[in-house]
Amino acid sequence: MTNDPAPSGPQHVGTEDLKQTSGGHGVVGMRERVAMLDGELEVGPTETGGFEVRAVLPVVRETEGGRRDDPSNPGR
Repeated sequence: MTNDPAPSGPQHVGTEDLKQTSGGHGVVGMRERVAMLDGELEVGPTETGGFEVRAVLPVVRETEGGRRDDPSNPGR
């Protein structure tokens, strides 16, 4: 996901819009979840002033009989 910078010019934001609530753990939580799935996570600013979050997760399929098939490892 990439978030581009805000457009230039006056911004009309009400005080209710400025309040932030979070029940999550932000980037730390994302890193932990991606690591649990043996994936990779990249986060950081973009060249245009936005912010990018990129997660790469392995694909695992179940085959008939419940056997897990890992396309990245043909021997499994």
